[in-house]
Amino acid sequence: MATPKFATVIRRAEVGEHAVVLEFTMQEPSYLDFQGGKYIIVHTGIEVGEGKTHKRPYSIFSNDSEQKRFELAVKRIDGCLGSPHMHGLKPGDKLQFSGPWGTLWPDDDRPADSLVVATDNGITAAVSLVNSQLFRPRLSRSRLCWFVESDGYFLDRDFVSKRLPATLGSFEVVTCAPVGDHARVGRARQWLAQSLTAGAPEQAFLVGDGDVVGALRGELVAAGLPEDAVRIENFFNRPPKA
Repeated sequence: MATPKFATVIRRAEVGEHAVVLEFTMQEPSYLDFQGGKYIIVHTGIEVGEGKTHKRPYSIFSNDSEQKRFELAVKRIDGCLGSPHMHGLKPGDKLQFSGPWGTLWPDDDRPADSLVVATDNGITAAVSLVNSQLFRPRLSRSRLCWFVESDGYFLDRDFVSKRLPATLGSFEVVTCAPVGDHARVGRARQWLAQSLTAGAPEQAFLVGDGDVVGALRGELVAAGLPEDAVRIENFFNRPPKA
């Protein structure tokens, strides 16, 4: 069983109509010890039956140069348990969680042509990744693309842009069909094919809708990238376990 950790809300900010950014300070232990691109699993304390409580993963949104404080950006999703709980937190409230977890980070700090693709609320992990200390040497040679159904879906374009490092090679927002619409996978494949005409990356980081990032992973491997050079974090539409 993972060792529980604890933090306290010190700031909350409503961002647009559907998101809140929460800042926490660590309590136990006194620092988080995370790398940009990783996530934590929040223990909401909400009972779901059979002695179990609801747990929900959230990607860390902040820069890993700061380890005593961290941020989470949470989309408001009606009808689920985790989102209303997180949106109800206010300064002084406590958070119990485990982690950090995940594999969405480079193996080393060498310069490398890198492609980062996020869909929907996966942009939180992508922002943290490109702001990480380990990613810094490859920033000028990196492209970030965000697939989202509308500018007001989660965090708006300007808010995200201001969170990105000035030396990032490029940032592009692509409007696509809603989650579950087969047209979004086709749109993502079309974008990737066009992107690859400028050259294939040495490493790729894909996060968000499992249907989209799974399809893009297949395209990148077919284009010659080794399988271990494509890192994936599925936020939803996860493929069935083998």
